[in-house]
Amino acid sequence: MSGSLEMNSQTDVAELPDHFQNWPEIRELPALSGVASQIIQYTSREPFDWDGCIKLFASDAGLSAKLLKLVNSSYYGLRRSISSVDRAAQMLGQKTFRCLALGLAVAGSLPKPSIEPFDGDLFWRDNITRALFGKGMAHLAKTYVSDEVFSSAMLQNMAIPLLLHVRGADYCRLLERHRDEGTPLYFLETEQYGWNHAQLGGWIADKWQFPPSIVGAICGHHDKVGKPSTSDDDAIIAFWTKVTALIPSARVRDVRIWRRAFAQVKEIAPDIPYGPLMQKIDMGVEQLSKLFQDRDADGITLSEAYELSEAE
Repeated sequence: MSGSLEMNSQTDVAELPDHFQNWPEIRELPALSGVASQIIQYTSREPFDWDGCIKLFASDAGLSAKLLKLVNSSYYGLRRSISSVDRAAQMLGQKTFRCLALGLAVAGSLPKPSIEPFDGDLFWRDNITRALFGKGMAHLAKTYVSDEVFSSAMLQNMAIPLLLHVRGADYCRLLERHRDEGTPLYFLETEQYGWNHAQLGGWIADKWQFPPSIVGAICGHHDKVGKPSTSDDDAIIAFWTKVTALIPSARVRDVRIWRRAFAQVKEIAPDIPYGPLMQKIDMGVEQLSKLFQDRDADGITLSEAYELSEAE
């Protein structure tokens, strides 16, 4: 079954980056299998084989059902339901279908830990809501990578449920400190492990053969955003993913918290050679927070469609 979780028993710790060397259990992290792995490979290739990816989706009943559930959700607001993968892909368009294919393939392979204080529903709804916000802001900035921003923002924290799956109570203690002390989670992780969930997520994304631009955005979403190293598009994807990582939960209504978040956004602006992008931040905190909060209902709808939420 394409959505099953398999343990990767072949990982050689000696091949891992230096900051993973002190944690041998990393070999227990899940590996993709079957159709999911093939779909991710399709989304990473240039030129994109749209017809091949559609046929692969159609060959898997589980993924087909998820795609149809997604496109027929209230988020898209279609007047008539769509019943075939081919029609769904045509409705979405090549770029959007490509990014949704990546998300659906990964979603079926991630564990759903049920352990306090982790709230899986809240976690994924907020990640998807932030992704919708990042996509909207990237579109307002007149970039051409808003779908890629959605994918990287949605999956930027995917290592957290994986860490809970492997480390359980040990990792929960870090989550509790993060919740109670307000200390950034990535700081606590680095203090204890020597690396953080962003770096681990980037390493996993690379092993799972995500598109390189999304690998970089996931790995660096807690790093200071600098000048592009490969292409303008890569830098823009990384930048907007970084912005979404700074945004509070949609359930936060305290404007002061929003102001602090956007003050952080402006701190990274000097390193970005895209002045026009930052002008969009000056729409005003209240207007931006309202824009983000309005996305929350869509975040709930999409998390359920992706079957990341516990709700059925």
